[in-house]
Amino acid sequence: GSGGRAKCWPADSFAELARRMRPQCQPVFVLGPTEYERMGSAVIDGLLDEFAVVQPASLDHLLYDISSTDVYVGNDSGPTHLAAAMGVPTIALFGPTNPAIWGPRGARVSIIRGDVGRGPEWGISPEQVAAAIVLLKRA
Repeated sequence: GSGGRAKCWPADSFAELARRMRPQCQPVFVLGPTEYERMGSAVIDGLLDEFAVVQPASLDHLLYDISSTDVYVGNDSGPTHLAAAMGVPTIALFGPTNPAIWGPRGARVSIIRGDVGRGPEWGISPEQVAAAIVLLKRA
């Protein structure tokens, strides 16, 4: 998620990415109150049927959840910046905002910038993100 709807890659694209990454990894979705509000129960129920979903009860729990991952994939959001700051291999997906200004920093950060004019997915495919995950895990 993100504080701004326009900064969010679609949930179904994240789900497709997670499907593509199995069985090489165990995808876990970290959802906060904003995602529950925006995505609706049908989307959430679909994720719960297929994947592990956590809803951290506090910032400490969020930090623990992020720190225990092999690779974090997220939108232009606070948790993505936290993952990068903690040194977790991070893939940050950017649409309408400029990653040169707002992107997370770090040696283990990969930014994928899309084109807002190409629809809600910004022209970023799950296959493209999956390939970036493989490269980042090798580094």
